[in-house]
Amino acid sequence: MSTLRIEIFPDDLDLAENFYVEVLDFHVERDERTRAPAYLALRRGDVRVGAAERSVITSRQRRPPLGVEPSRSLRTGEGS
Repeated sequence: MSTLRIEIFPDDLDLAENFYVEVLDFHVERDERTRAPAYLALRRGDVRVGAAERSVITSRQRRPPLGVEPSRSLRTGEGS
């Protein structure tokens, strides 16, 4: 049988644990919320969910480097 494994990056690992355990009937396999970065491994049958603490990204970190311009198709909506 196949296993489904996904990773999620919630804002709050405690709320994620509560939802997956209380609502979706998962159980905690590994709890590393006291480490940095915090991580939580959950399992229900052949479904595994890894929940990792999301890093805060500033808008400055998301901007493209100087000198990088979008292609003409991205600026105008036209095809190449």
